[in-house]
Amino acid sequence: MALHFRKPVARRSSVIGALALVAVTGPLAACGSDDSGSDDGEDTSTAETTESETADASPSAEEGAASGDFKAPAWAKPTYETGKKLITIQAGDISVDVYDAGTAKAPKDGNVVDNKTKKPLIVKGDDLLFLNYVITNNGSSPVDLEEDDVEVDAKWDDWAYLGGMPGITDNELYTKFKINGGDESDMADFTKYDPDQPMPLAPGETVSYGTNFKNQPGHQLTLEVEVGDAEPVEKSVKVG
Repeated sequence: MALHFRKPVARRSSVIGALALVAVTGPLAACGSDDSGSDDGEDTSTAETTESETADASPSAEEGAASGDFKAPAWAKPTYETGKKLITIQAGDISVDVYDAGTAKAPKDGNVVDNKTKKPLIVKGDDLLFLNYVITNNGSSPVDLEEDDVEVDAKWDDWAYLGGMPGITDNELYTKFKINGGDESDMADFTKYDPDQPMPLAPGETVSYGTNFKNQPGHQLTLEVEVGDAEPVEKSVKVG
């Protein structure tokens, strides 16, 4: 799932409503936008590095979410460390810690359907995997997240479509897992944040948000991080 930082223009009611699948080619078609997991159909084969790691089985939602010792920007909500860390991806001065936040049953069908079968890729009752991304500036200078987009894309090893993997929009589940939603506007604390101002991430500061998609335990998950115009960094990890 490709997730983009860009300046929010208003508070949104949907936690991943901005992650619409708007440019998918091949067998995947979207019949709705707010449950989509991608906003592009880009080929991710240009990764800079590829590594493989193995993670333990994901925790359940009941195991809870713990807030780590993080320093969030003044404009952002607190950073949450949720579940078990799967992997850390370093892309220049930016690191992304990827956490397996847990699984939950899909409360409804997804809005993305297979173009041939016309069936939803996610149906009610499917297991959803929730990931939480903790993004840290490890450099010596601030990073403006409006100017230098941080894109995170996740795909299973047998993903058959050119677009990103779709998920389900459900505010209650994101709250349960202490995930700040799937869009940067959900990371912002609108009692403090002025949408007309930059989104600086100072050295040592972190922000966090997450996503969900259909769970496939025992499969390899490829994660790609791209910061600004730099070459993407790709790693993979076995989940479950």
